[in-house]
Amino acid sequence: MPPRIELTGGYSILNLAKLRERANRSDDPRKILYDAMMANATYEGYYAAVGAQSVKIPTPRSNAGGTRPGTAHGEIIYARNYRKWIEDR
Repeated sequence: MPPRIELTGGYSILNLAKLRERANRSDDPRKILYDAMMANATYEGYYAAVGAQSVKIPTPRSNAGGTRPGTAHGEIIYARNYRKWIEDR
């Protein structure tokens, strides 16, 4: 497993429409994480808002109700590194 990327300082939202779309999915447990991303401008503020929150994310191929774990840290890394919805200031 690669070392955990520690995020500090501010970030800017590059794709507000996509973050809003994700936050508006009422059936997605990650909604609270995307709401927190939009409500804060720093990683410290985001982490303070969500803490070490973990959510259970439904798996796409699971008709039997399978889930995988999702974390606040993992979601902001996904938004920053893979989707480029936010960037460091």
